[in-house]
Amino acid sequence: MSNSTCLAGPAFSLTGSLYYTGADVTFQVVFDQDTDAANILVYQWYLDNLLIIGQSESTFTGQLACGQHSVGIRLLSDEGWSGVKSLIFYTCWAPVSTLISGPDSVDEGASASYFIMATYPDGSQQDETAAYIFSCPEGSFSANVFTASTNNTEDDTRQTTITATKTGAAPLTKAITIRDTSIPVVTSIWVEDSTQSYCETKIVEQGSISNFASPTNAAIAADHTLLYTDPTLNGVIYFNPAVITDGSQATLISLGLGTRPTGAYYHAPSDKLYVNAFNGGGLKVIDCASKALTKTIPYGTDGPYSRGNVYYIAALNEIWAIGNSGFLRISAADETVVPSTAFSAQGSVYITSVNNKIYVFYDANDNEVKVYDNSLNLTATISGLCVNTFVNGAHVSRGYYTDIVNQKIYVGENSSSGGITVIDAVTDTISKRVTLDKEGKAYASPGIISFHPLRNTVYIGGSLLDTEDSPLARLWAFDTLTETITQTITLSANTVVNSLIYYPPNNSVYAASAGQIPESDPNTSQFTDGVIFKFN
Repeated sequence: MSNSTCLAGPAFSLTGSLYYTGADVTFQVVFDQDTDAANILVYQWYLDNLLIIGQSESTFTGQLACGQHSVGIRLLSDEGWSGVKSLIFYTCWAPVSTLISGPDSVDEGASASYFIMATYPDGSQQDETAAYIFSCPEGSFSANVFTASTNNTEDDTRQTTITATKTGAAPLTKAITIRDTSIPVVTSIWVEDSTQSYCETKIVEQGSISNFASPTNAAIAADHTLLYTDPTLNGVIYFNPAVITDGSQATLISLGLGTRPTGAYYHAPSDKLYVNAFNGGGLKVIDCASKALTKTIPYGTDGPYSRGNVYYIAALNEIWAIGNSGFLRISAADETVVPSTAFSAQGSVYITSVNNKIYVFYDANDNEVKVYDNSLNLTATISGLCVNTFVNGAHVSRGYYTDIVNQKIYVGENSSSGGITVIDAVTDTISKRVTLDKEGKAYASPGIISFHPLRNTVYIGGSLLDTEDSPLARLWAFDTLTETITQTITLSANTVVNSLIYYPPNNSVYAASAGQIPESDPNTSQFTDGVIFKFN
């Protein structure tokens, strides 16, 4: 029994520790009235429910095997035997682990608390923070509160170690990340050279042209080469940011005169780039290993016109290319055309797939998103994609990013207000709208979107417009955690950011800016030389 009122005799308690770090134990009988000890005739001790012979004192000491035990005591007085009082206790009790607990990452200049938690064999934990002294080379501690250091170094998210020490114990360590919070710096890695001619490499039909005129889509091949589609050069530009110093070191793969590619998708398993083209006559297939155009897959009854994107539908193992009135679907396994179905995507400009669902975006007059399952059954319609209208009076959306991990889709709205719409791919609803800062201009035109995972930031590239024909290249930074615009950057006048891509090897975002009028007829020659920018 536990420490409770005796059945007979004076009131007493059994005292001792429940947890002994070694094998030696001590327990003692304590009376409510000290004078009652003189009235005790016999002390009878029990260990693990067995009577201990020869133990007749008020104190029991012993050296026991490691583990769980029980101790009991009953007393004989003139009034008779008391009940048995007992305790469960442990010997050799020690934590199975002692760790530093706290955040794995801290922003520069921010503070966070860390604790020392000891975990014992029964799963219980004990806070031992007060017994330790903390230190870290990338910041300072006040007791157990850490404040990360700051500096002016760009793009210096870094690893460091917290150390906790206690006299007589081995030091504890925890690796953490100090996240760089400095404002990204924009650096032009090269400007166009209008005198450079790709005719020297004999891979383009055109005459003297600039290195980079208006890239509109980007991808990363397996060898970390960046690939930009370019409607002015009618081809795909290859370059390696790690070694290139100017446009003359890039390679251009021609897709044919007047093709004007508008969208592309890099398919890693086959190491191929699939390119949609405005006047390409079909889907262009480029082998990235040989950097060669291998075939053109006709759009068929859909006609040659296409201004949409290309996307891989993993659940079907198909490449889908948006055409004028529907999709060209091909098998990613053998590039055979999948027979047409009743499913149509007329008027759509973008397709993506999240959470085993297919999302088709319709702008212009429809202004909605249709959601299909993998059997192409319509499961939901998300209306009101855009709120306001653009120059031509229609609803227009040109920038998209699909966050598959967090099941969100970010949509850029081109309009007199300009905004970012967040679609929740779990509930298939619009969960957030954020208006862009257009600084008194007539329109804000997001052109493309990319994600920087270390910053949890979606970068929205596009332009600000006084009129349709006077773009001002602009970059917005949208924090996906707070869902707010945290930064805006003006790149250059009379240009538009047409392409953005996150480049993992150096944790940077590359942007292509060129003088393309955002909503002009792609058949017209209204493209000018451009610049490639790097965002740290």
